[in-house]
Amino acid sequence: MISDSSMNHQYPNKLGRLYLIALENALRHSGYVALLNWAGLARWAQDPPPDNWSRQFDYSNISRLDAGLTDLYGPRGGRGLATRAGQRFFEQGLKEFGLLAGVSDVALRPFPVQRKLKLGLTAVARVFTQSSDQNTWVEEDTHSFSYHVQDCPICWQRQLSEPRCYFTVGLLQEAAQWFSSGQSFRVRQVSCQGMGHEACVFHVNREAMK
Repeated sequence: MISDSSMNHQYPNKLGRLYLIALENALRHSGYVALLNWAGLARWAQDPPPDNWSRQFDYSNISRLDAGLTDLYGPRGGRGLATRAGQRFFEQGLKEFGLLAGVSDVALRPFPVQRKLKLGLTAVARVFTQSSDQNTWVEEDTHSFSYHVQDCPICWQRQLSEPRCYFTVGLLQEAAQWFSSGQSFRVRQVSCQGMGHEACVFHVNREAMK
């Protein structure tokens, strides 16, 4: 369920465009067009947002499209597609992330894996905080890195019974794999603003999966 709100939050057009491309790659073209039609956003099939950093891509677009994945494909299918789209989002945005955050595979190569993860995840968080209305930061403890998203666009204005920001889970899975030079890490969402929590929080395990 998506509730009404007068608050207006924006992503930059570039990241909104990248989000749409990631959805299309996850769904393939026919499924992507069906999702746009469901969300009342069919115009983007032919005329996507411009490729610039102006903050004009409303949160409600992302929230509605993510909700549509569950409505059209069911909870399990929607979860898989959202996760895959998040992975594609990071994969396709590597150059943008590296350019803005000063992080690249070459720059991180001398560091141990956990240092790579901390630097990489912090860099990704900084991209979103600096370019959008999403406040994002990273904390750590002995077991995991905690990736915090305040004003999350995925569950924006939604009322959920369980954490469902699988797009961000996929993004963090791909990010952790890339920053660690190919290792896989468990990522799980432990709180969700759609459930009334203060922020969406995702734990990325410090140790790679065997």
